[in-house]
Amino acid sequence: MADDLGDEWWLDPNEREPEEVQEDAAVPRTKDKQTRNATKGGALPSNKRKSEGGEQDVGKAKKRKKKKKVKTLSEHLASTDDNPGTGDDLCVAMATYFHNKLSAVEMEELLLEEHCFLDVNKGNESVSDYLTGTIPDWSAVVKKEQESKKPNKSCVLLLLTSSGKRAVDLMRDAASFRGKCVTAKLFAKHIKIAEQEKFLASHRVQFAVGTPHRVSCLLESGAVTLDDTKYVILDWNWRDAKLRRFVDIPELKRDLFELLRKHLIPAASRGKVKFGLL
Repeated sequence: MADDLGDEWWLDPNEREPEEVQEDAAVPRTKDKQTRNATKGGALPSNKRKSEGGEQDVGKAKKRKKKKKVKTLSEHLASTDDNPGTGDDLCVAMATYFHNKLSAVEMEELLLEEHCFLDVNKGNESVSDYLTGTIPDWSAVVKKEQESKKPNKSCVLLLLTSSGKRAVDLMRDAASFRGKCVTAKLFAKHIKIAEQEKFLASHRVQFAVGTPHRVSCLLESGAVTLDDTKYVILDWNWRDAKLRRFVDIPELKRDLFELLRKHLIPAASRGKVKFGLL
């Protein structure tokens, strides 16, 4: 009997099947190795590329959605007729800001009576027109103050606004109202606080324009007092390029309301100061 030498006659045919199954099972490992090699080489599997591409698309969609939301807000504000701010608006804004921050007694101390306010700027008047109509005896007040030569580290009128740039614009726009009175710049734009302290100590100021943070610093240091201050004007209705008002910017709102709570409202409660909303 002739045997076929090509067959592995010494093995049981039933024992060869596991080897075939093992070879079939090795195929995925070979593919995994190829996948890892392709990943190291920079090429990503198609399913992973699709996944990452999907994440990028989601990120772009979120950015587009965010930009669209801001644009919609700006368009809404631009198309809305702004009503001039009133004393009630100021009181409500302060109550909202200090909610859960102050006790009930402290909140009551922030309430301002109607007589604490000047007339509001109902017709979006210019700075000079509004101040002239609201404080018609300004020239007489300035003349009386100038008769006393002694510096008092105070001012008759304090105009509060959002930034140094805006303060410069307000000073220029209020030129016809100010006349020849002594004016102080109480903001941080290119002016050191030491220079402002020196100026206040050597001049009797009638008109001052500044930002809440710098004015607060000067009050805390004693460089400025409210002894002769009669009017505090808030640049309330003006909006910046993003259509934000004075109190729509968190850090400015905080500085303004803390200044009001600690210094200005107590003076108004004593009948020394009246507020105007420009």
